[in-house]
Amino acid sequence: IIAATIVKLIEKLTHQYDSGFMADFFLTYRLFMSPVQLCKYLIQRYLWALEEDTEFRCVIRVRTFVVFRFWINKHFADDFLTSKSLRFQMASFLNEMRFHTKVQASPRDLRIIRNLMDFFKYQRRYYKGLAQQSATAEMEMYYRQHKYSNKKDSGQVPENGGIVPPSPGWNYGPWYSSAHQLSSTTAPPPPYKPFILFYRSQLIAQQLCLLEQHFLENVKWDELLEVELCRAGRKSPSKVQSSISGYLFRTEGESNGMDASNERSNMLCMWVASEVVSTRVLDDRVRVIEKFIRIAQKCYQYRNFNSLMQLVMGLGSSPLCGLRRTWARVGSYEMRVLQDLQDFISPFGNWSDLRKAMNQVEYQETSAAA
Repeated sequence: IIAATIVKLIEKLTHQYDSGFMADFFLTYRLFMSPVQLCKYLIQRYLWALEEDTEFRCVIRVRTFVVFRFWINKHFADDFLTSKSLRFQMASFLNEMRFHTKVQASPRDLRIIRNLMDFFKYQRRYYKGLAQQSATAEMEMYYRQHKYSNKKDSGQVPENGGIVPPSPGWNYGPWYSSAHQLSSTTAPPPPYKPFILFYRSQLIAQQLCLLEQHFLENVKWDELLEVELCRAGRKSPSKVQSSISGYLFRTEGESNGMDASNERSNMLCMWVASEVVSTRVLDDRVRVIEKFIRIAQKCYQYRNFNSLMQLVMGLGSSPLCGLRRTWARVGSYEMRVLQDLQDFISPFGNWSDLRKAMNQVEYQETSAAA
């Protein structure tokens, strides 16, 4: 993007998910508008999407709340903590939307709003507690300094060898004052919670199906033929010419649809493991594992066997095998489902269960077409 109006930036921000663009936007938007103005634009965008119940506007509503959550999660100390009007505006909007007739008619929108309200309250309590701790620490420091100064005036030597801590009224130059302000306003981030906990398993499984369709559409027939020739030993990794059709195959360094599909599968497997390991709170980590199991179950129902295999392999990866306390708290139903899915993708018998299910799906499609 070279140039854009504020309205177009908000449209791009809420139309398609781009983590890089979202991070850059929230780092630079204060140059051309205030946080209160940004909140008004996002509220207007959501109200516009709420007018009609089409699929496009439903996506806009979900993406708008994704933007709200990112803003509250990453920049609460920068914008909300220093602006009472912004906090009031956000709280009023969430309270009004909770009782909106169209929102109450949609369980998904109502659940998203409630989750965002709970997260907003959590952030407010968290930073309020940090402010109280900071004020208490400053009072204790002032008391200690006052106590040391009284001992020095009375001729008593402090326990630290006569070294009196500096008074807060002394001038240390601009670097100290700016660093002190930064340390007093900057707070550690809240515990990490994966975004999958705030969406239905069915919706995430549908998105995985769309991604799988996108990558499979980019796989060409000659790439499948190339794989068969490699298995038969009729083609070397270097550039050769097929004896069947005279087609000049790609070089080893070039990318194709098969490589992109394999890379995406590996990334999905690693993403599952990273989301579980990145969650520090034990209860949340258990919820994440159970959520991935339910997503894998939905992929099985949608016959998305590739995503199913990567999800199950990610749950069985080595970084997750050592989480004994976490696995001990996973529900018995989820563990039975995971065991059934592991048996389904088992390579024993030359993937007999998986091949049988794929042949059954192909037979059903052929019968339906006939």
